[in-house]
Order: sequence, then C-alpha cells, then structure tokens
Amino acid sequence: MPSPTLLAQSLLSGLLIGGLYGLLGLGLSLSWGLLRLINLAHFALVFLGAYLTYHLATAAGLDPLLAPLVIVPAFFAL
Repeated sequence: MPSPTLLAQSLLSGLLIGGLYGLLGLGLSLSWGLLRLINLAHFALVFLGAYLTYHLATAAGLDPLLAPLVIVPAFFAL
C-alpha cells in the first residue's frame, strides 16, 4: 500500500503534466484552427522556455516559479 504522501505527489505530478500536455495541444489546435498550418516552431519555443527556466534555476539561482517573469517578456521581444 503506497503512503499517502507518495499518492498525493503522484496525483499532483499527473495533474501538472496533464495540464502541460493540454496547453501544448491548445496551442497547436489554435494555430491549426486559425492558420490551417501546423507550427513546428511551437515545440521548439516550448523546449527553449523549459531550458531557460532550468538554466535560470540552476546557474543563476532563480526560483523556477519566478523564471517566467524573466522569460515571457524576453519571448515577446523575439
């Protein structure tokens, strides 16, 4: 029988990764619905954002929850 802590962590992890997959699918369906074109750069930008968040968290010591405050404006500048 798994411990309640492990069960709660697994449930939360599943909800978060499901939300991430949902956001990725929403972005793809939005670009397909409006442009009738699959934007392959969508995944590249997602992975770039994830890498920059990881890099800011490890190298600069910035909290990963605060990293989007730096990364999102930088992506708008692109």
